[in-house]
Amino acid sequence: MNVFKAGLLILMLGIAIAVIPFREEMVQTEHLVQISNWTASWYLLTIEPTEEFTGVFLGNSTLEPLFMYDWGDKDAFGGVHDHLEFIAKADIDVPIDGYVKFEILSGDGARLYIDGDLVIEFG
Repeated sequence: MNVFKAGLLILMLGIAIAVIPFREEMVQTEHLVQISNWTASWYLLTIEPTEEFTGVFLGNSTLEPLFMYDWGDKDAFGGVHDHLEFIAKADIDVPIDGYVKFEILSGDGARLYIDGDLVIEFG
């Protein structure tokens, strides 16, 4: 009976190994991802945010490829520093196939879409 249990355990372990996909090992590369400046469209929120942007359009600006801006009590855009949202778009060129790590920092929430597909949402 113990041999049967051991055989069954080995069989189940083998099936699990065969079925569960393993992620490829991530290896740093010399290839660099190229990113354009971000084109940001700024909106003043008039109500709580929903799935769609519901604010009043304020204007556009350009942001550096890697930007971090804590406006706190300072004006962020158009003399406004509170109740703002923005949509920022950029072109990203990944020269080889593989995994790319994206990081987003936000005090109020953020969404990241790649080719129109939502891939990161928090807040």
